[in-house]
Amino acid sequence: MAPPIKWEAASIALRAEITAGTYPPGAPLPSIAEVSARYDVGNKAARKALRDLVERGVAVAHKGRGTFVADHPLAPTGPEGDALTPHTRPATPRPRRTHAARRRAPADAPTAGDDDLHALTSTERAPAPTDIAIILGTGERDVPTVRRILSDEHRPVVLRTHYTPDTEALADATTVVTHTSARTATAEEADALQMSRANVVLLHDETSYRLDGPAVEHTRTAYRADAVRLSDQYQPR
Repeated sequence: MAPPIKWEAASIALRAEITAGTYPPGAPLPSIAEVSARYDVGNKAARKALRDLVERGVAVAHKGRGTFVADHPLAPTGPEGDALTPHTRPATPRPRRTHAARRRAPADAPTAGDDDLHALTSTERAPAPTDIAIILGTGERDVPTVRRILSDEHRPVVLRTHYTPDTEALADATTVVTHTSARTATAEEADALQMSRANVVLLHDETSYRLDGPAVEHTRTAYRADAVRLSDQYQPR
């Protein structure tokens, strides 16, 4: 049998390193220049080796950021295939869960969608993220924080964090402003939801205000975009 051509040899070597755990799920892979130098191949061959990993489902590429190991890159070693066999997805993908885009009233809104999830709760005092600290006016000082990781029977799907600088004032809250967006996960979100930082989360932010204006609490919920969809429901006039 003829030896593999250079780009194939580089791809095989990278897959072996992924299998060995050198590059765990979500980790960045070497750049084109690094692959070229490490495996003594040209840039064209190095680019093709990385593209081969993506095509096999072993890695994901993000423009301007590089190539990362996929969340579930490889199937386990077994009698019908070696450790370099690309990960095989289930024949029937898991349906995404439906969660409410509004957690707090009105009465016609859907339920939060997390009644069947298991919660792991922790409390601490820590600075809020910069954008939330601006809303709450807390600057860099520590804020009472409640963090909940909600999991189904398979994996964590929701990270919900409450920042409440003034717990007594919370009872006087009269208005809740919400905002929904999507972005790639932060390091904290990726760790809590057991996913790569290259993956997308759906963010739902809720800020509670008192009648006289100041914000008294902010709740940020990060959902795995591959596991959850957000829905709203209302009565037409």
